Amino acid sequence: MRDYEYTKLVEMKRIRLLDLFKQNKSTMPVVFTSDSTMERFVLIEGNHRTTVLKWTKEEEVPDGVVRVRLVYIVDLFNQLWDLTKGLPSDFQSLKDEEEYELPRIDPRLTKYVLKYHADTTILQMSKFTELDETLFLCSAMETITPKKDRIKMKQDAAMRNRHYDMLVSQGLLKPRTSNGAEMLGFLTFFMRQNTRSWFLQLIEQGKVPRARKLPSLIQKASTKDDGATAKVLEQFAKKGNLPVLEQKINILAAGKSLKSLKESGPKKNSVASNLFDGLNVNFVQSVEDVPTKARCIFVHNVDATVLLALLLKECSVLLVQPSEKVLIPAEYPSKRGVVSGKIFGQNGFNHFVVMGSRIVEIPDGEMSWSTVNSLVKLFYGSEGDSKTKTISDFTMYSVSADS
Repeated sequence: MRDYEYTKLVEMKRIRLLDLFKQNKSTMPVVFTSDSTMERFVLIEGNHRTTVLKWTKEEEVPDGVVRVRLVYIVDLFNQLWDLTKGLPSDFQSLKDEEEYELPRIDPRLTKYVLKYHADTTILQMSKFTELDETLFLCSAMETITPKKDRIKMKQDAAMRNRHYDMLVSQGLLKPRTSNGAEMLGFLTFFMRQNTRSWFLQLIEQGKVPRARKLPSLIQKASTKDDGATAKVLEQFAKKGNLPVLEQKINILAAGKSLKSLKESGPKKNSVASNLFDGLNVNFVQSVEDVPTKARCIFVHNVDATVLLALLLKECSVLLVQPSEKVLIPAEYPSKRGVVSGKIFGQNGFNHFVVMGSRIVEIPDGEMSWSTVNSLVKLFYGSEGDSKTKTISDFTMYSVSADS
């Protein structure tokens, strides 16, 4: 009931066969059949592992017991059998196959499949990719959500949430949590076509933005202006500028045009309104993508795990306008202050904190925090000199909040 991943099968071929089915490493295979003869059956969970088993010579199969969840479906089994495909015979046949899409099936059957999918405890060897999960749920939602209700739910969040909770009560979806991570596929289904297409690409690339309930805002924005929202996601896929994405999505979700951003924004030769405008910042998805001893910049907040990982890599971290939630490890030097917003192309003054083992210790009162040179010297030590005019003279890194 799902497509095959060539790379996953290659990986599984290297693992001991019985380890693929151990309950502490993988989920219990789920099999649908119509009678006890088992002449015909459909794998709902476990198709990759079963394919590896099929490709193993009989004399090489070790003795062992594998627990399987067996589900008998009588009336609907023939329909399910006709719509599914067989296990690939070898690697070459797998390469030659066209991409498989879950077809439209009887809503009752979809609920059976979805229920056992939701009940599955996902462990390392049987883990679906996030794109797998999302595409599967979108296909299932297509059959179990009436079309007239879909149109209303795209606009009505309360109605949409009631529908989600109803599916949870039926055992078809996982309960909602505070961060809403389990609703990603559900929200994707209710996005309009162009937005959904780009959002799925972000999921596939591992770049989907999750901070501050952005998936929900993106869904809402898509109902206001699908074309503009899709364009914003396309730009984010290419540039990875999370603050810009968040700003534009909030405008679109409020039903406003992005023209209002240009009209209310800075005129030529005036200070920039976005903190990152003009800065040479590389936005990355993971701490692993940040070089050792790099200079990093964040606004308002930085995840504690990300911060510690950066400090362990001897990175220098500048946090502008920090929130009270930021906890700085005591063993690392840090300095707080207020600095002129002109450094960042803004009016007024900005609070900041700079931290890291390479931060220069400078006594309080020795420097004027209204000048760019003072902050650069603090942040970069001897690298800051009289020729330095702005922070943009340095390459900086920022790790996306959803990584």
